[in-house]
Amino acid sequence: MTQSGQFRIQFLGTGNTWCDAGRANQAILVGTGGRNLLVDCGPNTLLQAKRFGVDLTTLDAIFLTHLHADHTFGLPTLLLEMNFFHRRQRPLAIYAPPGSGNYADRLLEMAYPDVFAQGLDYTFGTVEVGPSEHIDLGTCGVEVFEMDHSVVTNGYRFSSGNRAIAISGDTIPCAGLIAMSQDTDLLITECSYPESLPGVAHTSLTALRAVAPELGAQRIAVIHTDGVSDVAPFEQPNDGDI
Repeated sequence: MTQSGQFRIQFLGTGNTWCDAGRANQAILVGTGGRNLLVDCGPNTLLQAKRFGVDLTTLDAIFLTHLHADHTFGLPTLLLEMNFFHRRQRPLAIYAPPGSGNYADRLLEMAYPDVFAQGLDYTFGTVEVGPSEHIDLGTCGVEVFEMDHSVVTNGYRFSSGNRAIAISGDTIPCAGLIAMSQDTDLLITECSYPESLPGVAHTSLTALRAVAPELGAQRIAVIHTDGVSDVAPFEQPNDGDI
């Protein structure tokens, strides 16, 4: 169990929408101060958790950066696993960007209308959080920053003791990304293409290298990649890496 002031990060999925190079869709497990948090929940998250021996049923909260399918469509099977195989009783908060509404409910109703109609043994719900909001999880604090993507997107900065990490979700370099990364031990951000593409709201390696001097993180790890490109000078974790 992680103590206050420590972070344990496990990358369950580091790939892009297309799962290039066999990388699973984005899902990052954050452990700190006895809390287990999941950032994004791509379609293959439950498979990846079992592949790497991770028990996601102990989650204290889920944070969605945005509502694209490659970041959220693993929710229905995970919610059902918690209910039917692990008999979860305590509530589960799913934090998501402004305008998300009851997204988790709608997703479960679409995927398993019969189960949704009968209800689960525990409660869950989407909690909308926006820029400048602070979430107090006791041993961990979470600040929300606005990213710049094709849909409303949150970046999250997690703080525990004198440690801090930041996770951007999908975005191009922006003021929110720069502000969120200041004085962090680790920034986890996307790097989808070697070069920027016109009209595509994803960070390229060229753009990330250009903005790197403004990012105040000690280490920068890139995900949402094709898994092939050389991303130096940044780190590129693989699925399962801790």
